Amino acid sequence: MRPTRPSDVRDLILRQHADLGASLAELAAVSADLGARGGAHSTADVTRLCKRLFAQLSQHLALEDGVLAPALREADAWGNERADALVRHHQEQRRELTFLMGTDEFDPQQLAPRLAQLLKDLREDMAHEEADILSADLLRDDVVAIAMEDG
Repeated sequence: MRPTRPSDVRDLILRQHADLGASLAELAAVSADLGARGGAHSTADVTRLCKRLFAQLSQHLALEDGVLAPALREADAWGNERADALVRHHQEQRRELTFLMGTDEFDPQQLAPRLAQLLKDLREDMAHEEADILSADLLRDDVVAIAMEDG
């Protein structure tokens, strides 16, 4: 069931951010372990976690496009601009995911820096969303009327 109230949209996205954060942390830890001497993880572990994260992120981006962007459009006078920026940013993220998923085997030497940058960018992106566009002040259920003078 799709959320209908702005607060429900916010709560759903925040829950998914928590899940994504856990996946990011796990992938970062396994990637770091892969580079360590005597690490317990293999390239196959990183590949498996990457594919799982990419599927999770792809679903999350689709959800945000489907429920967050419309909620932002209705939020205030700048809603269309916020929603358009969100959708553009998601297009950039999809291009990066497409590149990273375009290989059957993840070469840790080649993709490690790009993967580390993606993980950093995703964390920063979620923090930005949570602070700016997922705030209770912006995505609120009650309609606040701007004071108008009669006359």
